[in-house]
Formats: sequence, C-alpha cells, structure tokens
Amino acid sequence: MKNTLLLLVCLLVFSSCIKDEIENNHEAIFNFIWTEMDERYGGFIPRNINWDSLYTVYHPQAQNVEDESQLWDVCTRMLDVLDDQHVSMSDNIIGGKGFASGKINDELVAEKEFRLKNIINNYLQDDYVGIMLDEEDEEIQYVYGTIEGENIGYIYMPNFGESNDWYKEIDTTIEQLKDTDGLIVDVRNNGGGLPVVNRYVAGRFMETEKYIFSVQTRNGPEHDDFEEPIKYYSTPEGETYTKPIIALINHSTVSAGEEFMIFMQSQDHVTVLGSPTSNAFSATSFEKFLPNGWYFKFPTQLYLYPDGTSPEGVGIIPDIYQVNDTFEVNLGIDRLLESAVELLN
Repeated sequence: MKNTLLLLVCLLVFSSCIKDEIENNHEAIFNFIWTEMDERYGGFIPRNINWDSLYTVYHPQAQNVEDESQLWDVCTRMLDVLDDQHVSMSDNIIGGKGFASGKINDELVAEKEFRLKNIINNYLQDDYVGIMLDEEDEEIQYVYGTIEGENIGYIYMPNFGESNDWYKEIDTTIEQLKDTDGLIVDVRNNGGGLPVVNRYVAGRFMETEKYIFSVQTRNGPEHDDFEEPIKYYSTPEGETYTKPIIALINHSTVSAGEEFMIFMQSQDHVTVLGSPTSNAFSATSFEKFLPNGWYFKFPTQLYLYPDGTSPEGVGIIPDIYQVNDTFEVNLGIDRLLESAVELLN
C-alpha cells in the first residue's frame, strides 16, 4: 500500500512539472526550451549572448532531427554556448544522459590540476584533521592542519553542501589554527552547495563589513527585466581569522564556491591565487520535466557587484594567476600550494 501511494505521489509531482501545452514532438520540445530560457534566464546580458541568433542556427536543426538522440545533441550544443553549469538537462528515464553547460571541456581539465591526496601525503604535518563526508566511500574530503615545517594553517573545503555537516567544524578549525602566522583556504574543485552554508563559513574570515554584491531575479519577458536587487554584506561572525590568507581557486570552483570567493576577495587580508572560477553564480530556480522524459533546469537570477558589473560569464578573477601542471600533479607536486606558502612567508 505504501509503495502504491508513493507511486501516485511521484506521478502527481511528475505531471505537475510538465507544462500542459508542450506537445511531445521534437520541434515543440526545442521551442519550449528556447522560449522558457528567453523569458526567464537571468544571465544573457553579462554573458553577451544573442539568443535570437542561436534560435536561427539551431531551430532548423531541431526540425530535421530523426530521433531523441539527435534532438539532445542540438539542444545541448545550443545551451553549451552559455557556459553556465547551472543550465542543465538530464535524461534519467530513457538514456541516463546528463548535461551541464560548459562542463565538458576546460572544467574537466581543471579538475585534474588538483589532488587532495597530494596535500595530505606531501605537505601537511601528520597531526592534520580529516573528515569523511561519506563513510561508505571512506575518502577524506574536509581537511585542516598546518603545513610541514611552517607556522601556516591549511583548510580544504570540498563543497558547501548542508547534508554532510562539515561546515559545523569551522569554529573548531579556526580555534585550532588561530596561532598560525597565516592561512591557506583551498576551494579548488569545490562543487558548490547552498548559499546559507558558504555565507556561514565566510563570516569566519571577514574583518570589515561592507556591501559586496546584489542578486536580482528576472521578472519579465525582456532580458533586462529584473526585480529590485537584494544586497549582501560581508559580516564577521563567530570565531574569526583575520591574519593574512591566501585563497586557492581554479576553474572547477563552482556556484556556492564562487559566491564564497566574492566574500573572501572583498577583504584586504585575503589574496586570491589560481585561475578564474567556473562562472555559475545564480541559483537554479526554473525546473521542468518535459514530455519525452527530459528534466530541464536553469537559473533566473543575476549577480552584480556594487559598481554594476557582474561576475557572471567571467568568474572570480584571481589576484595572482597560476595553474598546476597535471604532469607534476601526477608526481604529487602542488606548485600552487607552494606559491601560497611563499607568499605567506
């Protein structure tokens, strides 16, 4: 009986997510994707996207596809132009496919430029603390300690998800590292999470309170139709660390990891080292099941700095640019970390 009720609930939820007027044919599904993006997506302007021209290119292709696989290829090629990981589709019902805009090329390369095991095995003193986010996986992910032979602290943050609870250790971490001369905060390959978590953690590294960014939500058919902005401020909270900090980023620092870096980069005692982040800031707020079984979602917000510019389409730009060589990474070497140590000495 419970299984029957659960099935009914799932069917009702599924049905409610499908837009009634979508016909289950290739052209209609393409048109729905393009139109909903046109009327709701928040990032066209900062990303300098001519959405109409993309329709001209890809609509004829969608009209001529012969099967679902070809339609998938047309739609994802169009969406990939946005280079926004928060624009995504999945096909779990039929083929098990998944897609996130901009993910396939440079961000997958960037992931290989960092290995946490290299830090643990070759750079940290043996008394480091490592926390497993998934006990079944038995892989240490949240780590803090001190650099071997240095009075420099190190923290690695894998994501800002709420379910694993690592962020609740941040006050203990700051207490343990408070007597160090400087700190390395590493968010390379940080997969994002929840703003409420990254803001909670960021407060521990804030020294001055100031207006640092705003978020607007799309509310009309024109690409520049937005609600009034909600402003966000850097606010010191809890046990704070305000000695010199080097923050490490790469192109696989995504979403909530990037918002965390907006907070960090606003502070004079923080220097950012690495390569530009992914550029996927806005929270996902539009989600739909399509009649052919695809699940489609994208963000409707826009992030802006106080001067009116946007990190969307750009990412967090480091104060000092540097990337690791993957050959050296395979040998256990992390030049980015070594540079951070040199900067703090």
